[in-house]
Amino acid sequence: DVDPKYFGATLNGANPDSIDLLRDELELHLTRRALHMDLPLFGICRGCQVLNVAAGGGMVQHFDNHRSSKDNPIVHDVLIDAATLLYQIVGTERLTTNTYHHQGIDQETLAPILRSSGIAESDPWLLEAFESANHTWVIGVQWHPERLFELPDAHRRLWVDFVKTCAEYGASVREPMKTDPQPTSQVV
Repeated sequence: DVDPKYFGATLNGANPDSIDLLRDELELHLTRRALHMDLPLFGICRGCQVLNVAAGGGMVQHFDNHRSSKDNPIVHDVLIDAATLLYQIVGTERLTTNTYHHQGIDQETLAPILRSSGIAESDPWLLEAFESANHTWVIGVQWHPERLFELPDAHRRLWVDFVKTCAEYGASVREPMKTDPQPTSQVV
């Protein structure tokens, strides 16, 4: 759980034993820096929550019906907004996802620079995905698409598009390598 002090709240349902202040500090700092640099960002589960908090949002600290175990995974449908980058990537308005979280984001706690791109069909107040219109590729999802490759290709397409965008970003910022480096000093 992300310590609620980072979004101006007191502990209210978050598990104090699962709070790691050093991890929170590091992840929030790196995420803010990545947003500033317009690096491609793909926030998954806790990463989605950290991304929202780093961008100035908050969180709903606890709810009961979205947590499952690895041995007994719960799945539910997410309704994808057709006017979003997420929809362009996954190509569907309904996506079956897994769910492992007891914290989340609603419209009230969503950071101002982010917009909802997917909601839980069973709980329409709960944002399951968001993105930034101000950045090249910033998407947060509450589910684990890396655990869903056996389901529709939409989950795999998220990874393919993210990796492609990262490669394009890397190519755009990489300095050309000198083929014949000249020594700056000589040892005599």
